Amino acid sequence: MTLSLSRETANFLRVTRAELQAPSMSALLEKIVADLRSRAEQQSYEKHMRTYYDSLPRAAVQGEREWGALGEVALDDQPATGR
Repeated sequence: MTLSLSRETANFLRVTRAELQAPSMSALLEKIVADLRSRAEQQSYEKHMRTYYDSLPRAAVQGEREWGALGEVALDDQPATGR
């Protein structure tokens, strides 16, 4: 693969490689791509979760709130464990 980069971008990559102590420019680019891929996957997951919860009927949401409140009360009643 051949890339054409601006001087500023090339300098940025060199500095970043040194800061991260990447063994090679290829390793740095692999890390950048992995980070971008991870971010995209996280955003996709969050979108699916939002869609799911937004689609729940009000009664189900209210039921989950009530279970959550009950769980909080139960946790508050637990004795501290030596912390």
